[in-house]
Amino acid sequence: MYGSIRGPSPAAVGRSARCAGARPEGGALWSPGCSAEAHATWQAEIEMARRHAAGFALAELSRGRSRFTDEPFSLRWIYTHTIEEYARHNGHADLIRERIDGFTGE
Repeated sequence: MYGSIRGPSPAAVGRSARCAGARPEGGALWSPGCSAEAHATWQAEIEMARRHAAGFALAELSRGRSRFTDEPFSLRWIYTHTIEEYARHNGHADLIRERIDGFTGE
């Protein structure tokens, strides 16, 4: 069994908070330094997740349980849920970009 998901590391939260709402000269919401920092934080979180999942089969069940069904999660469910969340956020970002630049996909 693998452990329950603990969320981002405290260091990652601190780094993210430093860049949230940053407005360097020119009025940009996100500075190049914050982008590099966010990417490094993301990569570190991916590596931590890989270490936590290493050695477990996709069908193995977690100790943690759903707050809705009280059922444990499989590693496969966690991966699928993560992919769904990335897709959802990418879709939101695409909608925002379309409103800014006016270009839509094919």
